[in-house]
Amino acid sequence: MSLEEMLPAVEKHLRQQPSFRILRITGIIFVLAVPVSGLFGTKIFVAVLPFGLLGLILMGIPWFTKRTFRYQFGKSPHRDSEVAWSFTDEGLSAQGDGFTESLSWSKVYRLVDTTDGFLIYPQATMYYWAPFSGFGNNSEVEDVRQVARSKVMTYKRVSF
Repeated sequence: MSLEEMLPAVEKHLRQQPSFRILRITGIIFVLAVPVSGLFGTKIFVAVLPFGLLGLILMGIPWFTKRTFRYQFGKSPHRDSEVAWSFTDEGLSAQGDGFTESLSWSKVYRLVDTTDGFLIYPQATMYYWAPFSGFGNNSEVEDVRQVARSKVMTYKRVSF
């Protein structure tokens, strides 16, 4: 997979993580507190200003995370390698240059059905990306959805 194919998965994964949502909301609150504090005088504004800076840092964590992913992916021996996914009623498997991974549906912790592909979580924070562009047609995607809904611990369909 190329970096261009993986970046949407990283963004969608981050949107699924409650900790990133909490950091973003906290950052927004801290940043908005700065101009509001200016209404109460200079002393309070100066006291709240460091929280505004902290808010900017918190809001930037997803950006830094994506930059780190770009850097690490660039060093990966699997970058730009082709991955072939197979989905059956029993489970799923991925094969690529030098690796094979197989999972039964009962071992999939969570499957998130996004607008561009499936985020497949064998663990709470580890995921695989199966983009819809790799499927032959829409009926294959629907077949996987149907099996996943009935066999995965947690199936979630999102609109992003």
